[in-house]
Amino acid sequence: MRRLSKRILSLPPEKRAELALQAAVRKVIEGNVERGIPIYAWRGGRVVNVLPEMRRKLRRKAGRD
Repeated sequence: MRRLSKRILSLPPEKRAELALQAAVRKVIEGNVERGIPIYAWRGGRVVNVLPEMRRKLRRKAGRD
């Protein structure tokens, strides 16, 4: 397990939880893209397939590409 920086440890627990959730989502998206597993998301009141082009955009936005 990685050691957390003092900057992160000084944040309130709810902000730390939000950052952890964002990191987990990025990891799942990255893993699914690499394995070719579909990604589904809730959009406009229904479940939709996130197209490969959109997944690449999400990876770039996360600084992974």
